[in-house]
Amino acid sequence: MNILYKADKIRIPFEELDKTKPREAIIRYLKLDENKVKSFRLLRQSLDSRFSRSKGIYYEFSAVFSYDGKISSKHVKRHKESAPEPIAVVSSDKRPIIIGCGPSGLFAALRLIEHGIKPILIEQGKSPQERSQDVAEFFKTGTLNESSNVSFGFGGAGMFSDAKLTNRSKSDIGAYVLEKLVEFGSNRKIIYEAKPHLGTDGIRKAIESLKAHLEYSGATILTSSKATDIIISNSRVAGVVINNETELLSEYIVLACGNASRDMYEVLKKRGVQTAAKPFAIGLRVEHYQESVDEYIYAKFSESPLLPSAEYQFSYKGADGRNVYTFCNCPGGLVVNASSEQNSLSINGMSYSRRSLANANAAVVASVRTEDFGNDPWRGIELQREIEQKAFSYGTGAYSVPVMPLWEYIGLAPTSSPKPSALPGTFSTDLNGILPEFISSAIKAGLAEFCKKAAFYSQGVLSAPETRTSSPIRVLREASRESSNVGGLYPIGEGAGYAGGIMSSAIDGALTADAIAGALA
Repeated sequence: MNILYKADKIRIPFEELDKTKPREAIIRYLKLDENKVKSFRLLRQSLDSRFSRSKGIYYEFSAVFSYDGKISSKHVKRHKESAPEPIAVVSSDKRPIIIGCGPSGLFAALRLIEHGIKPILIEQGKSPQERSQDVAEFFKTGTLNESSNVSFGFGGAGMFSDAKLTNRSKSDIGAYVLEKLVEFGSNRKIIYEAKPHLGTDGIRKAIESLKAHLEYSGATILTSSKATDIIISNSRVAGVVINNETELLSEYIVLACGNASRDMYEVLKKRGVQTAAKPFAIGLRVEHYQESVDEYIYAKFSESPLLPSAEYQFSYKGADGRNVYTFCNCPGGLVVNASSEQNSLSINGMSYSRRSLANANAAVVASVRTEDFGNDPWRGIELQREIEQKAFSYGTGAYSVPVMPLWEYIGLAPTSSPKPSALPGTFSTDLNGILPEFISSAIKAGLAEFCKKAAFYSQGVLSAPETRTSSPIRVLREASRESSNVGGLYPIGEGAGYAGGIMSSAIDGALTADAIAGALA
Protein backbone atom coordinates (compact mmCIF):
# COMPACT_ATOMS: atom_id res chain seq x y z
CA MET A 1 0.00 0.00 0.00
CA ASN A 2 1.48 3.32 -1.10
CA ILE A 3 1.73 5.93 1.67
CA LEU A 4 2.51 9.62 1.07
CA TYR A 5 5.55 10.85 3.02
CA LYS A 6 7.42 14.10 3.47
CA ALA A 7 11.18 14.02 4.08
CA ASP A 8 12.86 17.05 5.70
CA LYS A 9 16.45 18.17 6.38
CA ILE A 10 18.16 15.49 4.33
CA ARG A 11 21.81 16.66 4.30
CA ILE A 12 24.01 15.26 1.54
CA PRO A 13 27.62 16.31 0.76
CA PHE A 14 27.65 18.25 -2.49
CA GLU A 15 30.26 15.93 -3.99
CA GLU A 16 27.79 13.04 -3.93
CA LEU A 17 25.63 14.80 -6.50
CA ASP A 18 28.34 14.60 -9.15
CA LYS A 19 27.09 11.39 -10.73
CA THR A 20 23.64 11.02 -9.20
CA LYS A 21 20.44 13.05 -9.04
CA PRO A 22 18.87 14.34 -5.80
CA ARG A 23 16.14 11.71 -6.04
CA GLU A 24 18.60 8.81 -6.03
CA ALA A 25 20.80 10.45 -3.36
CA ILE A 26 17.82 10.93 -1.00
CA ILE A 27 16.58 7.37 -1.55
CA ARG A 28 20.05 6.06 -0.76
CA TYR A 29 20.33 8.29 2.33
CA LEU A 30 16.99 6.98 3.69
CA LYS A 31 17.89 3.38 2.75
CA LEU A 32 14.70 2.90 0.74
CA ASP A 33 13.87 0.34 -1.92
CA GLU A 34 13.94 2.44 -5.10
CA ASN A 35 11.33 0.22 -6.77
CA LYS A 36 8.83 1.15 -4.05
CA VAL A 37 9.30 4.94 -4.41
CA LYS A 38 6.63 6.64 -6.53
CA SER A 39 5.66 10.21 -7.47
CA PHE A 40 8.84 11.75 -6.06
CA ARG A 41 8.82 15.57 -5.93
CA LEU A 42 11.48 17.93 -4.56
CA LEU A 43 10.10 20.69 -2.33
CA ARG A 44 13.32 22.48 -1.44
CA GLN A 45 17.02 22.39 -2.19
CA SER A 46 19.44 24.68 -0.37
CA LEU A 47 23.23 24.86 -0.21
CA ASP A 48 24.82 25.09 3.25
CA SER A 49 28.41 26.38 3.05
CA ARG A 50 28.66 27.74 6.60
CA PHE A 51 31.12 25.05 7.62
CA SER A 52 33.18 24.92 4.42
CA ARG A 53 36.42 25.19 6.43
CA SER A 54 35.60 22.36 8.82
CA LYS A 55 32.68 20.02 8.13
CA GLY A 56 32.36 20.60 4.38
CA ILE A 57 29.53 21.82 2.15
CA TYR A 58 26.13 20.16 2.05
CA TYR A 59 22.92 20.31 0.11
CA GLU A 60 19.83 20.11 2.29
CA PHE A 61 16.67 18.67 0.75
CA SER A 62 12.97 18.36 1.44
CA ALA A 63 10.81 16.09 -0.70
CA VAL A 64 7.39 14.47 -0.97
CA PHE A 65 6.97 10.94 -2.29
CA SER A 66 4.76 7.89 -2.01
CA TYR A 67 6.23 4.61 -0.78
CA ASP A 68 4.93 1.08 -0.65
CA GLY A 69 5.69 0.38 2.99
CA LYS A 70 6.53 1.96 6.32
CA ILE A 71 9.57 4.21 6.84
CA SER A 72 11.36 4.57 10.15
CA SER A 73 13.41 7.81 10.14
CA LYS A 74 13.39 11.02 12.15
CA HIS A 75 13.54 12.87 8.84
CA VAL A 76 10.33 11.36 7.43
CA LYS A 77 6.68 11.89 8.38
CA ARG A 78 3.38 11.03 6.78
CA HIS A 79 2.09 13.82 4.60
CA LYS A 80 -1.26 15.04 3.33
CA GLU A 81 -1.45 17.22 0.27
CA SER A 82 -3.77 20.25 0.29
CA ALA A 83 -5.33 21.32 -2.98
CA PRO A 84 -5.21 25.04 -3.88
CA GLU A 85 -8.50 26.86 -3.99
CA PRO A 86 -9.98 27.05 -7.49
CA ILE A 87 -9.94 30.45 -9.17
CA ALA A 88 -13.44 31.92 -9.29
CA VAL A 89 -14.62 32.82 -12.79
CA VAL A 90 -16.41 36.16 -12.95
CA SER A 91 -19.00 37.08 -15.55
CA SER A 92 -18.19 40.70 -16.40
CA ASP A 93 -17.56 42.66 -19.57
CA LYS A 94 -15.72 45.41 -17.69
CA ARG A 95 -12.09 45.79 -18.72
CA PRO A 96 -9.66 47.01 -16.07
CA ILE A 97 -6.72 49.08 -17.32
CA ILE A 98 -3.28 48.11 -16.07
CA ILE A 99 -0.63 50.85 -16.23
CA GLY A 100 2.79 49.20 -16.50
CA CYS A 101 3.98 45.80 -17.71
CA GLY A 102 6.47 44.80 -15.04
CA PRO A 103 5.94 41.70 -12.87
CA SER A 104 3.09 43.19 -10.83
CA GLY A 105 1.15 44.34 -13.89
CA LEU A 106 1.74 41.16 -15.87
CA PHE A 107 0.65 38.85 -13.08
CA ALA A 108 -2.34 41.04 -12.32
CA ALA A 109 -3.29 40.65 -15.99
CA LEU A 110 -2.68 36.90 -15.99
CA ARG A 111 -4.78 36.36 -12.89
CA LEU A 112 -7.59 38.56 -14.24
CA ILE A 113 -7.62 36.47 -17.41
CA GLU A 114 -8.01 33.34 -15.29
CA HIS A 115 -10.93 35.00 -13.50
CA GLY A 116 -12.56 35.55 -16.91
CA ILE A 117 -11.77 39.28 -17.05
CA LYS A 118 -9.92 40.68 -20.06
CA PRO A 119 -7.70 43.63 -19.08
CA ILE A 120 -6.08 46.32 -21.16
CA LEU A 121 -2.37 46.80 -20.48
CA ILE A 122 -0.60 50.03 -21.36
CA GLU A 123 3.18 50.32 -21.33
CA GLN A 124 5.21 53.42 -22.13
CA GLY A 125 8.12 51.28 -23.35
CA LYS A 126 8.46 48.85 -26.20
CA SER A 127 8.01 45.09 -26.65
CA PRO A 128 10.68 42.80 -25.15
CA GLN A 129 12.51 42.33 -28.45
CA GLU A 130 12.51 46.02 -29.40
CA ARG A 131 13.47 47.01 -25.89
CA SER A 132 16.46 44.64 -25.94
CA GLN A 133 17.61 46.29 -29.17
CA ASP A 134 17.34 49.76 -27.61
CA VAL A 135 19.32 48.65 -24.56
CA ALA A 136 22.01 47.11 -26.78
CA GLU A 137 22.22 50.37 -28.73
CA PHE A 138 22.51 52.36 -25.49
CA PHE A 139 25.32 50.12 -24.25
CA LYS A 140 27.10 50.54 -27.59
CA THR A 141 26.69 54.27 -28.23
CA GLY A 142 25.43 55.93 -25.04
CA THR A 143 22.25 57.08 -26.80
CA LEU A 144 19.43 56.89 -24.25
CA ASN A 145 15.80 56.24 -25.13
CA GLU A 146 13.88 57.57 -22.12
CA SER A 147 10.95 55.19 -22.63
CA SER A 148 12.85 52.05 -23.63
CA ASN A 149 15.87 51.22 -21.49
CA VAL A 150 17.08 49.07 -18.59
CA SER A 151 14.43 50.58 -16.30
CA PHE A 152 11.48 51.06 -18.67
CA GLY A 153 9.75 48.76 -21.13
CA PHE A 154 7.73 45.56 -21.30
CA GLY A 155 8.97 43.24 -18.54
CA GLY A 156 10.01 45.99 -16.13
CA ALA A 157 13.42 46.59 -14.58
CA GLY A 158 13.64 42.91 -13.62
CA MET A 159 14.19 41.97 -17.26
CA PHE A 160 17.73 43.35 -17.00
CA SER A 161 18.73 41.96 -13.62
CA ASP A 162 19.79 38.70 -12.00
CA ALA A 163 16.05 37.85 -12.01
CA LYS A 164 16.05 36.52 -8.46
CA LEU A 165 12.86 34.68 -7.51
CA THR A 166 13.24 34.49 -3.75
CA ASN A 167 9.80 33.82 -2.30
CA ARG A 168 9.20 34.80 1.32
CA SER A 169 5.44 34.52 1.02
CA LYS A 170 3.76 31.71 2.95
CA SER A 171 0.66 31.86 0.73
CA ASP A 172 -0.19 29.62 -2.20
CA ILE A 173 0.15 32.65 -4.49
CA GLY A 174 3.94 32.45 -4.35
CA ALA A 175 3.83 28.85 -5.53
CA TYR A 176 1.32 29.91 -8.21
CA VAL A 177 3.74 32.52 -9.59
CA LEU A 178 6.63 30.04 -9.79
CA GLU A 179 4.45 27.38 -11.43
CA LYS A 180 3.32 29.91 -14.03
CA LEU A 181 6.91 30.88 -14.79
CA VAL A 182 7.65 27.19 -15.36
CA GLU A 183 4.58 27.01 -17.60
CA PHE A 184 6.05 29.88 -19.63
CA GLY A 185 9.34 28.10 -20.20
CA SER A 186 11.43 28.48 -17.04
CA ASN A 187 13.43 25.59 -15.60
CA ARG A 188 11.42 23.64 -13.05
CA LYS A 189 14.24 23.91 -10.50
CA ILE A 190 12.94 27.37 -9.54
CA ILE A 191 10.11 25.55 -7.74
CA TYR A 192 12.40 23.92 -5.18
CA GLU A 193 15.64 25.90 -5.07
CA ALA A 194 16.08 28.00 -1.93
CA LYS A 195 17.52 30.89 -3.95
CA PRO A 196 16.11 30.51 -7.45
CA HIS A 197 17.05 32.88 -10.24
CA LEU A 198 16.51 32.99 -13.99
CA GLY A 199 19.13 35.48 -15.08
CA THR A 200 18.35 38.20 -17.60
CA ASP A 201 18.29 35.67 -20.46
CA GLY A 202 15.89 33.35 -18.63
CA ILE A 203 13.43 36.04 -17.53
CA ARG A 204 13.27 37.48 -21.06
CA LYS A 205 12.14 34.14 -22.48
CA ALA A 206 9.46 33.77 -19.80
CA ILE A 207 8.21 37.33 -20.35
CA GLU A 208 7.94 36.87 -24.11
CA SER A 209 5.95 33.66 -23.59
CA LEU A 210 3.71 35.34 -21.01
CA LYS A 211 3.04 38.24 -23.36
CA ALA A 212 1.99 35.85 -26.14
CA HIS A 213 -0.30 33.99 -23.73
CA LEU A 214 -2.01 37.18 -22.54
CA GLU A 215 -2.67 38.33 -26.10
CA TYR A 216 -3.95 34.90 -27.14
CA SER A 217 -6.26 34.85 -24.10
CA GLY A 218 -7.94 38.17 -24.91
CA ALA A 219 -5.88 40.82 -23.15
CA THR A 220 -5.14 44.00 -25.11
CA ILE A 221 -1.51 45.19 -24.87
CA LEU A 222 -0.60 48.71 -25.95
CA THR A 223 3.15 49.42 -26.02
CA SER A 224 4.73 52.86 -26.60
CA SER A 225 1.64 54.10 -24.76
CA LYS A 226 2.43 56.30 -21.80
CA ALA A 227 -0.23 57.07 -19.21
CA THR A 228 0.12 60.85 -18.96
CA ASP A 229 -2.92 61.48 -16.77
CA ILE A 230 -5.54 59.69 -14.70
CA ILE A 231 -9.18 60.74 -15.10
CA ILE A 232 -10.94 61.05 -11.75
CA SER A 233 -14.61 61.93 -11.28
CA ASN A 234 -16.41 62.14 -7.92
CA SER A 235 -13.46 60.57 -6.11
CA ARG A 236 -13.41 57.58 -8.44
CA VAL A 237 -11.29 56.73 -11.46
CA ALA A 238 -12.91 57.01 -14.87
CA GLY A 239 -9.98 56.29 -17.16
CA VAL A 240 -6.52 57.32 -18.30
CA VAL A 241 -5.03 59.65 -20.89
CA ILE A 242 -2.45 58.06 -23.18
CA ASN A 243 0.37 60.08 -24.74
CA ASN A 244 -1.42 63.34 -23.82
CA GLU A 245 -4.08 62.79 -26.48
CA THR A 246 -6.16 59.60 -26.23
CA GLU A 247 -8.67 58.88 -23.47
CA LEU A 248 -9.19 55.26 -22.48
CA LEU A 249 -12.12 54.81 -20.11
CA SER A 250 -12.51 52.28 -17.29
CA GLU A 251 -13.83 52.20 -13.74
CA TYR A 252 -10.91 50.03 -12.62
CA ILE A 253 -7.30 51.20 -12.97
CA VAL A 254 -4.35 49.13 -11.73
CA LEU A 255 -1.35 51.35 -11.11
CA ALA A 256 1.61 49.00 -11.70
CA CYS A 257 4.38 51.48 -12.49
CA GLY A 258 7.97 50.82 -11.41
CA ASN A 259 9.77 52.92 -8.83
CA ALA A 260 11.50 54.93 -11.58
CA SER A 261 8.17 56.24 -12.94
CA ARG A 262 8.56 59.76 -11.67
CA ASP A 263 6.22 61.31 -14.23
CA MET A 264 3.40 59.16 -12.84
CA TYR A 265 4.23 60.31 -9.32
CA GLU A 266 3.69 63.86 -10.57
CA VAL A 267 0.29 62.83 -11.94
CA LEU A 268 -0.66 61.36 -8.57
CA LYS A 269 0.42 64.53 -6.83
CA LYS A 270 -1.54 66.72 -9.24
CA ARG A 271 -4.67 64.58 -8.87
CA GLY A 272 -4.51 64.51 -5.07
CA VAL A 273 -4.02 60.74 -4.72
CA GLN A 274 -2.93 60.12 -1.14
CA THR A 275 0.70 59.13 -0.64
CA ALA A 276 3.21 58.93 2.20
CA ALA A 277 6.98 58.94 2.52
CA LYS A 278 8.60 55.56 3.11
CA PRO A 279 12.16 54.49 3.95
CA PHE A 280 14.45 53.44 1.12
CA ALA A 281 18.20 53.17 0.53
CA ILE A 282 20.92 54.79 -1.58
CA GLY A 283 24.53 53.90 -2.20
CA LEU A 284 27.04 52.38 -4.57
CA ARG A 285 27.70 49.08 -6.33
CA VAL A 286 30.86 47.07 -5.70
CA GLU A 287 32.54 44.55 -7.99
CA HIS A 288 34.97 41.81 -6.97
CA TYR A 289 36.67 38.96 -8.74
CA GLN A 290 34.16 36.11 -8.61
CA GLU A 291 36.94 33.68 -7.76
CA SER A 292 37.72 35.75 -4.63
CA VAL A 293 34.10 35.47 -3.47
CA ASP A 294 34.15 31.73 -4.19
CA GLU A 295 37.31 31.29 -2.09
CA TYR A 296 35.78 33.23 0.80
CA ILE A 297 32.53 31.23 0.80
CA TYR A 298 33.70 27.77 -0.26
CA ALA A 299 37.30 27.70 1.09
CA LYS A 300 39.14 24.59 -0.16
CA PHE A 301 36.17 23.59 -2.34
CA SER A 302 36.13 26.86 -4.31
CA GLU A 303 37.41 25.40 -7.58
CA SER A 304 34.83 22.62 -7.72
CA PRO A 305 32.73 22.78 -10.91
CA LEU A 306 29.84 21.27 -8.94
CA LEU A 307 29.27 24.43 -6.91
CA PRO A 308 27.43 27.51 -8.16
CA SER A 309 29.05 30.96 -8.24
CA ALA A 310 29.05 32.09 -4.63
CA GLU A 311 27.36 35.15 -3.18
CA TYR A 312 27.61 36.93 0.15
CA GLN A 313 25.59 39.21 2.37
CA PHE A 314 27.03 41.70 4.87
CA SER A 315 25.38 44.25 7.12
CA TYR A 316 26.47 46.90 9.59
CA LYS A 317 24.68 49.30 11.92
CA GLY A 318 26.39 52.60 12.63
CA ALA A 319 26.51 54.49 15.90
CA ASP A 320 23.46 56.51 14.84
CA GLY A 321 21.52 53.34 14.07
CA ARG A 322 21.69 53.77 10.29
CA ASN A 323 21.87 50.44 8.47
CA VAL A 324 24.46 49.71 5.79
CA TYR A 325 24.05 46.45 3.92
CA THR A 326 24.71 44.57 0.72
CA PHE A 327 21.87 43.28 -1.42
CA CYS A 328 20.99 42.39 -5.01
CA ASN A 329 24.13 40.27 -5.25
CA CYS A 330 24.85 39.31 -8.87
CA PRO A 331 27.40 36.48 -8.99
CA GLY A 332 29.29 36.19 -12.25
CA GLY A 333 27.48 39.27 -13.54
CA LEU A 334 28.00 42.88 -14.53
CA VAL A 335 26.96 46.37 -13.56
CA VAL A 336 24.31 47.87 -15.86
CA ASN A 337 23.55 51.47 -16.58
CA ALA A 338 19.89 51.83 -15.53
CA SER A 339 19.49 55.50 -16.48
CA SER A 340 16.03 56.53 -17.59
CA GLU A 341 16.26 60.35 -17.68
CA GLN A 342 18.42 62.60 -19.83
CA ASN A 343 21.54 63.95 -18.12
CA SER A 344 20.97 61.66 -15.16
CA LEU A 345 22.81 58.49 -14.15
CA SER A 346 21.82 55.44 -12.07
CA ILE A 347 23.12 51.86 -12.01
CA ASN A 348 21.99 48.34 -11.15
CA GLY A 349 23.31 44.78 -11.32
CA MET A 350 22.63 41.99 -13.82
CA SER A 351 23.59 38.35 -14.33
CA TYR A 352 22.93 35.76 -17.01
CA SER A 353 21.49 32.40 -16.01
CA ARG A 354 24.91 30.70 -15.95
CA ARG A 355 26.47 33.43 -13.77
CA SER A 356 29.77 32.73 -15.51
CA LEU A 357 31.36 36.17 -15.99
CA ALA A 358 34.58 37.15 -14.20
CA ASN A 359 33.14 39.66 -11.71
CA ALA A 360 30.62 39.47 -8.90
CA ASN A 361 28.76 42.65 -8.00
CA ALA A 362 26.43 43.79 -5.24
CA ALA A 363 24.80 46.98 -4.06
CA VAL A 364 26.23 48.54 -0.89
CA VAL A 365 23.63 50.97 0.42
CA ALA A 366 22.72 52.99 3.49
CA SER A 367 19.18 53.34 4.76
CA VAL A 368 17.42 56.65 4.16
CA ARG A 369 14.81 57.40 6.79
CA THR A 370 11.68 59.43 6.25
CA GLU A 371 12.88 61.89 8.90
CA ASP A 372 16.02 62.53 6.82
CA PHE A 373 13.85 64.66 4.56
CA GLY A 374 11.14 65.81 6.93
CA ASN A 375 8.63 63.05 6.08
CA ASP A 376 7.98 64.84 2.79
CA PRO A 377 6.91 62.08 0.34
CA TRP A 378 8.34 64.01 -2.61
CA ARG A 379 11.71 64.92 -1.13
CA GLY A 380 12.95 61.36 -1.52
CA ILE A 381 12.50 61.57 -5.30
CA GLU A 382 14.26 64.93 -5.35
CA LEU A 383 17.18 63.43 -3.43
CA GLN A 384 17.47 60.53 -5.89
CA ARG A 385 17.39 62.90 -8.85
CA GLU A 386 19.97 65.28 -7.34
CA ILE A 387 22.41 62.40 -6.85
CA GLU A 388 21.81 60.99 -10.34
CA GLN A 389 22.31 64.36 -12.00
CA LYS A 390 25.50 65.02 -10.02
CA ALA A 391 26.90 61.61 -11.01
CA PHE A 392 26.15 62.33 -14.67
CA SER A 393 27.88 65.74 -14.44
CA TYR A 394 31.12 64.03 -13.41
CA GLY A 395 31.37 62.32 -16.80
CA THR A 396 31.72 63.16 -20.47
CA GLY A 397 28.01 63.25 -21.30
CA ALA A 398 27.89 59.76 -22.82
CA TYR A 399 26.48 57.97 -19.74
CA SER A 400 29.82 56.48 -18.72
CA VAL A 401 29.77 55.24 -15.12
CA PRO A 402 32.13 56.81 -12.53
CA VAL A 403 34.30 54.25 -10.70
CA MET A 404 36.88 54.24 -7.90
CA PRO A 405 38.87 51.51 -6.09
CA LEU A 406 37.24 50.62 -2.76
CA TRP A 407 40.56 50.83 -0.90
CA GLU A 408 41.05 54.40 -2.10
CA TYR A 409 37.48 55.43 -1.23
CA ILE A 410 37.89 54.43 2.43
CA GLY A 411 41.63 55.13 2.81
CA LEU A 412 43.25 51.68 2.89
CA ALA A 413 46.54 50.47 1.43
CA PRO A 414 46.51 50.02 -2.37
CA THR A 415 45.61 46.61 -3.73
CA SER A 416 44.49 45.10 -7.03
CA SER A 417 40.92 45.51 -8.24
CA PRO A 418 38.96 43.93 -11.10
CA LYS A 419 38.24 45.79 -14.30
CA PRO A 420 34.80 47.45 -13.90
CA SER A 421 32.16 46.02 -16.20
CA ALA A 422 29.57 48.77 -16.69
CA LEU A 423 28.49 49.76 -20.19
CA PRO A 424 28.59 51.94 -22.24
CA GLY A 425 31.86 52.57 -20.37
CA THR A 426 33.46 53.73 -17.16
CA PHE A 427 35.83 56.46 -16.05
CA SER A 428 37.94 56.80 -12.91
CA THR A 429 37.17 59.68 -10.59
CA ASP A 430 36.79 60.62 -6.93
CA LEU A 431 33.34 59.40 -5.86
CA ASN A 432 33.38 61.38 -2.62
CA GLY A 433 31.24 64.26 -3.85
CA ILE A 434 28.40 62.25 -5.40
CA LEU A 435 26.53 61.03 -2.32
CA PRO A 436 25.36 63.28 0.53
CA GLU A 437 27.63 63.18 3.57
CA PHE A 438 25.13 61.36 5.80
CA ILE A 439 25.02 58.51 3.27
CA SER A 440 28.69 58.39 2.25
CA SER A 441 30.00 58.46 5.83
CA ALA A 442 27.72 55.57 6.78
CA ILE A 443 28.76 53.54 3.72
CA LYS A 444 32.45 54.14 4.40
CA ALA A 445 32.04 52.88 7.95
CA GLY A 446 30.18 49.84 6.67
CA LEU A 447 32.77 49.09 3.98
CA ALA A 448 35.54 49.29 6.58
CA GLU A 449 33.73 46.68 8.68
CA PHE A 450 33.16 44.44 5.64
CA CYS A 451 36.91 44.59 4.88
CA LYS A 452 37.60 43.35 8.42
CA LYS A 453 35.19 40.43 7.92
CA ALA A 454 36.55 39.37 4.56
CA ALA A 455 40.13 39.90 3.36
CA PHE A 456 39.07 40.01 -0.29
CA TYR A 457 36.69 42.91 0.21
CA SER A 458 39.27 45.73 -0.02
CA GLN A 459 40.01 44.58 -3.60
CA GLY A 460 36.63 45.84 -4.79
CA VAL A 461 35.96 48.56 -7.32
CA LEU A 462 33.02 50.90 -6.69
CA SER A 463 30.52 52.32 -9.20
CA ALA A 464 28.03 55.13 -8.57
CA PRO A 465 25.22 55.71 -7.89
CA GLU A 466 22.74 53.01 -6.79
CA THR A 467 19.57 55.06 -6.20
CA ARG A 468 16.61 52.92 -7.35
CA THR A 469 16.63 50.30 -4.57
CA SER A 470 12.94 50.91 -3.82
CA SER A 471 10.33 53.62 -4.01
CA PRO A 472 10.61 56.60 -1.64
CA ILE A 473 6.81 56.85 -1.85
CA ARG A 474 3.93 54.64 -0.82
CA VAL A 475 0.61 55.19 -2.59
CA LEU A 476 -1.79 54.62 0.28
CA ARG A 477 -4.40 51.88 -0.09
CA GLU A 478 -7.07 50.16 1.98
CA ALA A 479 -7.51 46.49 2.85
CA SER A 480 -9.54 46.23 -0.37
CA ARG A 481 -6.30 47.21 -2.18
CA GLU A 482 -7.98 50.32 -3.52
CA SER A 483 -6.46 53.76 -3.08
CA SER A 484 -7.35 55.27 0.28
CA ASN A 485 -9.12 58.21 -1.37
CA VAL A 486 -9.78 57.29 -5.02
CA GLY A 487 -12.22 54.46 -5.71
CA GLY A 488 -11.30 51.96 -8.41
CA LEU A 489 -7.59 52.86 -8.33
CA TYR A 490 -5.41 49.90 -7.29
CA PRO A 491 -1.76 50.87 -6.60
CA ILE A 492 0.50 47.78 -6.67
CA GLY A 493 4.08 46.61 -6.85
CA GLU A 494 7.39 48.36 -6.31
CA GLY A 495 6.36 51.74 -7.67
CA ALA A 496 3.45 51.96 -5.24
CA GLY A 497 5.67 50.93 -2.34
CA TYR A 498 4.24 47.43 -1.73
CA ALA A 499 6.93 45.14 -3.11
CA GLY A 500 10.67 44.73 -3.52
CA GLY A 501 11.60 42.37 -6.33
CA ILE A 502 10.08 40.17 -9.01
CA MET A 503 8.34 37.69 -6.73
CA SER A 504 6.78 40.10 -4.24
CA SER A 505 5.65 42.31 -7.14
CA ALA A 506 4.07 39.40 -9.00
CA ILE A 507 2.36 38.18 -5.82
CA ASP A 508 1.00 41.66 -5.13
CA GLY A 509 -0.36 41.85 -8.66
CA ALA A 510 -2.06 38.45 -8.47
CA LEU A 511 -3.66 39.18 -5.10
CA THR A 512 -4.91 42.54 -6.37
CA ALA A 513 -6.47 40.81 -9.37
CA ASP A 514 -8.33 38.57 -6.93
CA ALA A 515 -9.59 41.67 -5.12
CA ILE A 516 -10.82 43.22 -8.38
CA ALA A 517 -12.54 39.98 -9.37
CA GLY A 518 -14.25 39.97 -5.99
CA ALA A 519 -15.45 43.53 -6.55
CA LEU A 520 -16.83 42.58 -9.97
CA ALA A 521 -18.48 39.34 -8.84
